[in-house]
Amino acid sequence: MARFSPARFIAGVKSAVRPIAVKGLDLAGRAMVAEIKARISTPGPEASRPGESPHLQTGTLYASIRHEVDPVNLRVFVIADTEYAYYLEFGTFDVAPRPFMRRGLAAMAEGDFARWVSVAFAAPRPPTDSSTAQYGNG
Repeated sequence: MARFSPARFIAGVKSAVRPIAVKGLDLAGRAMVAEIKARISTPGPEASRPGESPHLQTGTLYASIRHEVDPVNLRVFVIADTEYAYYLEFGTFDVAPRPFMRRGLAAMAEGDFARWVSVAFAAPRPPTDSSTAQYGNG
């Protein structure tokens, strides 16, 4: 019989947990992107006021917002991939900031993020009688 190896045990736990953590990070990233995109969905043509999230003008900023999961280091990155996203977020000498990323991420940290994490890590539950009937299987 093989001897218990703490290092092997920890490695086994890590390899079993990693796919679940990556799934959770992906779900959290999707939720963060949705929250940020919701903040910049107000249609233009007028520009947003200083301090407000940018209004939707051409859709380029909106379309550039995405997330990437780093499965090795278990991190999620939310990216606004345009040349001007940084200037909208933090402002310039001439233009006041119109933060959208920080506000969206702060909103997630205040409440919805915990819900998304709990969904990502929840064990699947068998359907109840009412949910089976709802879908016409009962």
